[in-house]
Amino acid sequence: MDVLRKVFFTGLFLYYSGYAIWAAFYYDPKPVTPHKTREKWTKVPFDENILRTGDLLVRHGKGFVSDCMLKFNNCEEKYSHSGIIHREGNRVFVYNSIGGESRENNSMLKEPLDMFVHPDIAFNFGIYRYDLDSVHITSLDSMLTAYYKSGLEFDLDFDMYSEDKMYCSEIIYKTMIFVSKDKNYLPLSRVDGKPYVAIDDLYLNSHCKHILEYTYD
Repeated sequence: MDVLRKVFFTGLFLYYSGYAIWAAFYYDPKPVTPHKTREKWTKVPFDENILRTGDLLVRHGKGFVSDCMLKFNNCEEKYSHSGIIHREGNRVFVYNSIGGESRENNSMLKEPLDMFVHPDIAFNFGIYRYDLDSVHITSLDSMLTAYYKSGLEFDLDFDMYSEDKMYCSEIIYKTMIFVSKDKNYLPLSRVDGKPYVAIDDLYLNSHCKHILEYTYD
């Protein structure tokens, strides 16, 4: 399995590198959520009011890269991407970082909830909550907001030792470790001796509880 994951890391790096070169010359932005499937989202049976700032949101995205990312999980190949909820009054956003597919650049995103989990781009999604108090959640949200405003870029190298670029689960892992003051607050995976944060590391642990999950028909 470690050899397989190593191959996937190499393949993803080559994919993202090639995409970055292609996007610089040929990228043509298009709507992410066309009207024809918006009805699927409106039928999702949950109230956005249950969401809190600091909640973890995970999804299985559509596309080759998302399917590859499932292979990095340790216990269940269920989700391929992650983000953290940020509330502004009645509006719900998701801080996340993604490179490649349909992106003009690789800077961190602050997406409306319905865009992050819309059926055009996701097969399913899950919501989880950490056992952080209000002080820790405020600190978490402030750090993520600062990362977003700084234009933190997606890490194409998947290098846990770099701080100027980070991939989606790495941002969450490092932020959680910092605000909790506990280096073991979340588990850390390894492949061929190289540390990385699997998506299921973020929610299959004693500090995180399940809130909701949903799969589109």
